[in-house]
Amino acid sequence: MKSLKNFHKTLFAVAVLCLSVGFASCSDDDDDPVAPGIEELMGMPGTYNGSVTVLTPRADESEQPAKDLTLVVTKDKELKFNNFPIKDIIYSLYETAEEADAVLEEIGNLEKNFSFETKEILEEEQQIKFDVDTEDIEIPLENGVIIKIALDDNEELGLYAKSENTEKITFKLSYKAEKVTPAEPEAKEDSTPTEPTKSGIYNFSFEKITK
Repeated sequence: MKSLKNFHKTLFAVAVLCLSVGFASCSDDDDDPVAPGIEELMGMPGTYNGSVTVLTPRADESEQPAKDLTLVVTKDKELKFNNFPIKDIIYSLYETAEEADAVLEEIGNLEKNFSFETKEILEEEQQIKFDVDTEDIEIPLENGVIIKIALDDNEELGLYAKSENTEKITFKLSYKAEKVTPAEPEAKEDSTPTEPTKSGIYNFSFEKITK
């Protein structure tokens, strides 16, 4: 009987030891770092400085602005703008520069993030072609007006290109914008008037400044 009790104690100790090893193994698995994606391995994430040209049906292109746009590309496949460019759009929606400037001042810096998906990898050329997951923008103003901007990449892929001295990102987004005016009190609820839609194409160009 005594030897049987000792056997049970030994068996219990072995079971506890196995459980401890199992838990430790699980803990180690949880602590394993996530393997870097091809975008990170090729050096795509980082901070970029650049500019945008706005193409509209009534003009070949807008005046080329200074390189004052900042784009951050994250390891989580996001394109982050600290100030998405809407000046051309706002100016097209208002009759006077004074009105447009007042709206731009009210809006301030428009932070906007877009996810992207890698579609093609050209390792020899050190290039990545990607698709931008666009989201529509709605900006409510204090006077009740809503600025609506629908964005689309039109299935045209963006490009990350790495050379010996530079790393660049280029992509295009088309837009359709309108100024939705609140209905008058006596008007029906479903009769909110809208201004004519303005359309154009953003042509972005960025160059990396930091990793």
